[in-house]
Amino acid sequence: MKQCHSTLLLPPSMTESLETQLSSLTFNEELDSTYDAIVESCPKFRILLIGRSGVGKSALINAVFGSGVAIEEHGIQPGTVPDINHEFVLPNNPRLVFHDSQGFSHGDGQNFETVLRFIRERGERPQLEDRLHVIWLCTEIPIYGGSLFQTAEERILHSSDLKVPIVIVFTKFDKPVNKIKRKLPKTVDRDKVARDAAKDKFQKDYAESLSTLPASIPHVEVSKHINFKDTLDRLVDLTEKEVKGAMSYVWVSSQCPSADLKIKASIQIGKKKYWSGLSRSLNIPGRSLSKWLDVVLRDLVSCWGFDDPQGLLKSNLFKTKMTTLQEDLLDDESSTFPKIPLGAVATVAGIVSGVIPPAAPFAIPIAAGLVFAAWVYKVYLTTYEPLASSHQMFMSRRSPQVLRGLMGYIIDLTIVMQSLFWLTRARAEAKSKAVGDPIATVPLSKRLVELAYKAYATDEHSRTVHAEIRQFVKRTIALKPELVLGQIVKLIETHRFQPSKGFQSEAESERGSGEESVNWDTGNSV
Repeated sequence: MKQCHSTLLLPPSMTESLETQLSSLTFNEELDSTYDAIVESCPKFRILLIGRSGVGKSALINAVFGSGVAIEEHGIQPGTVPDINHEFVLPNNPRLVFHDSQGFSHGDGQNFETVLRFIRERGERPQLEDRLHVIWLCTEIPIYGGSLFQTAEERILHSSDLKVPIVIVFTKFDKPVNKIKRKLPKTVDRDKVARDAAKDKFQKDYAESLSTLPASIPHVEVSKHINFKDTLDRLVDLTEKEVKGAMSYVWVSSQCPSADLKIKASIQIGKKKYWSGLSRSLNIPGRSLSKWLDVVLRDLVSCWGFDDPQGLLKSNLFKTKMTTLQEDLLDDESSTFPKIPLGAVATVAGIVSGVIPPAAPFAIPIAAGLVFAAWVYKVYLTTYEPLASSHQMFMSRRSPQVLRGLMGYIIDLTIVMQSLFWLTRARAEAKSKAVGDPIATVPLSKRLVELAYKAYATDEHSRTVHAEIRQFVKRTIALKPELVLGQIVKLIETHRFQPSKGFQSEAESERGSGEESVNWDTGNSV
């Protein structure tokens, strides 16, 4: 992998000039949540399901969105043609809205016209949240011959005036694979051989039908079963490519199979706004730093879209856990940072009141409440130093330590989110086996969050990440924004990892509570 950063040595005079310029910069323009703005512009993501009853639409929804519900639970009874305008919303993700057209009976031209009219009208609604954002046309892969599409489905696929993207989903791919697999000798890699053979046979048997599909419409073979998780990843990726603009972020946060897309969205949102200020040496007046950390956490957590009914990932205790990880990045041999015990808010409040001039706007608000670990308070104590003759303040030259801490916060939080992603998946797969139905994800528990944090905090990746941050940020250099951004992305991509089998086993069983006996919002014992 190519090195994606370089350094620029500055003479003292240039350094002073730079600090003078930096003292006028603030994070104010970067303190609004990008994800919140996206959701505000379009709080609902709409999918139209087209396909005959029994093709596996409910199983597909459960596998991709972790809902654990059937379409019938939303008022659509088997064997009936529902009202396509009927909305059903997943209980674990209220931003997702589904419409179902069911199949098209032979000679049922009226339903076809209703569906076509719905697609056209919903594709042009003035409000983005009211529009139809994607169509999944679902059809089961035939095993014993038969037509691939209904006539009405073919007409929809070949309608050139529709403004809604379509993805063709060939369901129950496991059936033809298993049919071939049973005939293979055990001496070969039967899973791979059977998959390849089933796909080749499908492409050959239905070459004529597939060749007539518009080139602009992607298609994918999928299965709900655990051994076919990669097929769901492919569906999610294809859908993301078809969805445009801000809606792609809502889509990425809603789906459960793909960690790669969630990482990608996290990076894109970060680079749009609040990462760009990291190399400015950080003029952070008032409560800007705590707000900046809040926005970073809120946007990153939102990108992952966990089912978090208790609000654990936005709690004060989780904030403290995450900022505790960066303690080692603030101290070095020449550091004069005061040694403040983690969580010692009262002590910090006393120090702040004694060191920072009384007029400083962050003296009391920042010290109020268990929110962040001690290094955040240290930044306030050392980024600004009081002048002897007045209450004015000037920028400290310890900004490299601040930059290390903030880079570490972004990278650590992103990787912990992926750690939590894999542990919730392990728990969901164990639960799927127990109940016999596919479940893509599970609600977060304190135990799962603690395991995800511990898996990274005790892993060699966290130590290596911090060592590389230290090497990258040096006291005597100034870094261009693109260099800092490149290094953050490089470290995230290089040190992403899956928790060990031991952690995954703990997540699968969740034996024993193992949870901290404190209220995660107040920090008080319970």
